[in-house]
Amino acid sequence: TWSEIFSPSGWPTKVALPLWLLLIEVIGLAAWPLANVLLGRLSDGGYLPAKALGLLLLGYLSWLLAATKVASYTRWTILGMLLLLLVLGGAVGWARRKELLELWRTRRKLLLLEEGLFLAGFLLFLLIRFGNPDLWHNWFGGEKPMDLAYLTAIVRSTTFPPYDPWHAGGYLNYYYFGWVLLAAPIKLTGIV
Repeated sequence: TWSEIFSPSGWPTKVALPLWLLLIEVIGLAAWPLANVLLGRLSDGGYLPAKALGLLLLGYLSWLLAATKVASYTRWTILGMLLLLLVLGGAVGWARRKELLELWRTRRKLLLLEEGLFLAGFLLFLLIRFGNPDLWHNWFGGEKPMDLAYLTAIVRSTTFPPYDPWHAGGYLNYYYFGWVLLAAPIKLTGIV
């Protein structure tokens, strides 16, 4: 139910911005050693793409367990996949600690610049949303009602495919995985 996913007290929503940023940073740092294995030839050793890779792995692994009916798509499953990502990233990071420390020592300015660009982009889009929370065209419409319906259906579903928000008793017969990547941190944090 909605109250099982989102705290009735609403405390996660009250601290949404720092909680969301903290989660993205933790996911990115956990995935950095894995990204370094795949993208180590980049000048940043895969630091910036690690955030996207971490979100992709968290969403995909959680989705895979629910789609194959191995586990339900719940906060606990997503938390388990985050812990798995932390353990894998920690193990690979420990094995590659010399390379990662050398990368930090020699390219620290680049890594900090990339982190600053990420935070600046995050702030820019946050300001855009503050300026116009609706973000859909008043005269021409848009897909926002559909997007919100799909996101809500995915957040509330415990198996995949998610229920179809437009037809009672059916399943979503449309591509929806992009919303799973957003639903995973929403369901994990409990931010409305």
